[in-house]
Amino acid sequence: MLSRFVILVCTTCALLSLEPVTAEDTESLILRPNDRLVLCGDSITSINKYAVELAYYIEACRPDLGVRCYQNAVSGESTERFLGRIDSNCIELWRPTVVTISYHNDSRLDSDIAKAGERYRNNLNQVIDRFGKNDCRVILASSAILGPSW
Repeated sequence: MLSRFVILVCTTCALLSLEPVTAEDTESLILRPNDRLVLCGDSITSINKYAVELAYYIEACRPDLGVRCYQNAVSGESTERFLGRIDSNCIELWRPTVVTISYHNDSRLDSDIAKAGERYRNNLNQVIDRFGKNDCRVILASSAILGPSW
């Protein structure tokens, strides 16, 4: 339960500006009025009700933004598998304006951590490029290759 809370708080802090802003100053926010936020990732992101909890929190903090949250995470998924479904199962389905990306399973796919890291970086770059070409802001929440035995 504590880990879910920590993930929720960290993601929310990354998304929200808790400083009051005027309507004219919304460009400085990561989240903007009427955004469609899609949470992409593996089991860490696919935690039950994660998107719902985040949506409630954003609504409580910034009801003026009207942000809608969608969960698009699959337990056990890697960046390579996500690339196979990114268009039809995310971009076309949700039309996101902002996404979080959190994948940690890629390191389990190869015992050569350098090779796994290179593939992970290439896949993440492709994911970020694909979202960017669709005018979607990206928040990268993945930061580590953990190794095949984690």
